[in-house]
Amino acid sequence: MISIVTRGSPELLPLYGGRTPASCADTNRKAANWVLAVARSAVTTMCALQKSCAALLHTWRARHVERVFLEGLHDFELQEMGLTREARRREMSKPFWRA
Repeated sequence: MISIVTRGSPELLPLYGGRTPASCADTNRKAANWVLAVARSAVTTMCALQKSCAALLHTWRARHVERVFLEGLHDFELQEMGLTREARRREMSKPFWRA
């Protein structure tokens, strides 16, 4: 026997928690929009994190290059810059992540 069920039929109400199928579709649409908003937020956060990491790597690289440059300077060049051998040694002994 085939039965035709009309929209909002009382037999279906227990299946939808007492709501009509149309209101469930609206709830599903809202849930889908919420999921999309969360996904967009996650992508935005990941982009910001990626930019922060890139900036940090750039800073570390710049420190390394500067310290290698200091290593190659002669005493008279250090004197012109107002640095001593001890100041150069201290700067060169720092790891790249330390300012």
